[in-house]
Amino acid sequence: MTFTSLSFIGFFFATTVLYYTVPQRFQWVFLLVASNIFYFFIMPAFLPLLWLLILINFFAAKKLDTLTGERKKGFIILLVIFNIGLLVLKYFKFFPQFFSPLDIHFQQDPFAETVLFPVGLSYFIFTVMSYLFEVKAGHIKPENHLGIFATYLLFFPKIVQGPIERPQSCLTQFHDPKSLSFDNITEGSKLMVWGFFKKMVIADRLGIFVNDIYSNPHQHNGTTLAVVIIFFSFQIYADFSGYTDIALGTAKVLGFNLTNNFRRPFFSTSIKDFWQRWHITLSFWLRDYIFLPLAYFFSRKLKKETYLNIKTDQIIYSGAIFITFFICGVWHGKEPTFMLWGISFAVLLIWERMMGKPFKKLRSLIGISKNSGLHKTFKIFLTFILVSLIMVFFRSETVSDAFYIIRKAFSGGGTIYYPDLQCFLYCCLGIGILMTVESFQEFKTGSPLPFISKSWFREQFVYAVLVIAILLTGVMQGDAFLYMKY
Repeated sequence: MTFTSLSFIGFFFATTVLYYTVPQRFQWVFLLVASNIFYFFIMPAFLPLLWLLILINFFAAKKLDTLTGERKKGFIILLVIFNIGLLVLKYFKFFPQFFSPLDIHFQQDPFAETVLFPVGLSYFIFTVMSYLFEVKAGHIKPENHLGIFATYLLFFPKIVQGPIERPQSCLTQFHDPKSLSFDNITEGSKLMVWGFFKKMVIADRLGIFVNDIYSNPHQHNGTTLAVVIIFFSFQIYADFSGYTDIALGTAKVLGFNLTNNFRRPFFSTSIKDFWQRWHITLSFWLRDYIFLPLAYFFSRKLKKETYLNIKTDQIIYSGAIFITFFICGVWHGKEPTFMLWGISFAVLLIWERMMGKPFKKLRSLIGISKNSGLHKTFKIFLTFILVSLIMVFFRSETVSDAFYIIRKAFSGGGTIYYPDLQCFLYCCLGIGILMTVESFQEFKTGSPLPFISKSWFREQFVYAVLVIAILLTGVMQGDAFLYMKY
């Protein structure tokens, strides 16, 4: 049961009606039951594992809060090893081997051939680790209500692909009773419609073209490969951000505010800016729980002002950012392509930091204002191209394929190949609509909603058109969400 299935629409409608029907003091109970049902229809075999993690970490957090000094430090290390260790098991095909004697297969898993661990486990464990780290730091007290804690972790809008919600912003919301709100229902529904449009009309249509080219990259010319590089960037963005919009909209209808994972990343003016706009909850998780502790550790070890004529703060930043993005790449998969994907971002971030002052002097020398429209447009274009090239590693099957695609895209020519002209035109139209909407969001409204108008009729008309477009041009049997397998 994925977000774009009819079964989910029926499930969500029934859940919403019943949720606002039950007494408010039992709303969390109903949400917990609904979330278990939702996950049961995705991967039922792994639901007991999630509950085991809930129980262990619920009581471990209480124990953690009573410890001090070295005992507290040792216990949190033990919890990290236990929780993160489950993610490491995916590299050894542990879960299919464990369940195969029980004759449990993965027919309901949309990634049956590639997923080797429970769908959503990464986001689940990252949320658990965030909770434990915040308890350890004394920023929050351990949750005393096991049911509320379980609902926070299993909440069905976010369990499969996030957002990775911090306990300070999300956990407390499950204690508050929710009343039926027309504003929440309308705003949430509109956000869901925009998410469905991005996924079914844009991402899945682009996926048809991208999958066809990437399956045989050596058979295509440079122009076609250049186009597919651009198309994949929009595909993965529309796919993942589409999921986020549906998740946020679903939660909004139920009275919850989740964190927006994307803030128009293709308007970024640097790689650093990109990671402040792309997969925001993961970016902040990596920053707070990996990068900053690493930087602090290195700063305690490196006492001199310079080493080999390189400033210590640059060495600290470079080392911490390299390790952080290497881990980020490895999290996506053990294939070398993912490692190169993470390393490439790390190298560009280090380069940006090193060249910040030289570029500033160069701008001053040639008289280009930092805030000029031309300069900002150039930086947006350059950042998009760099990100798109790095994404080739993310999509390619092998490192040699990735380098071939990049090299051929710059050196080759030819006529664009497309298996279906209508599909290709829909791809271009979808990208055009997406960037037009996001231009208004970036420079005018700042709202996550695609359209806002003072005219009630005009606003409803636009969303009605989006619904019709989904029904007429959406890919009804499209691919599962790309990030479900991570």
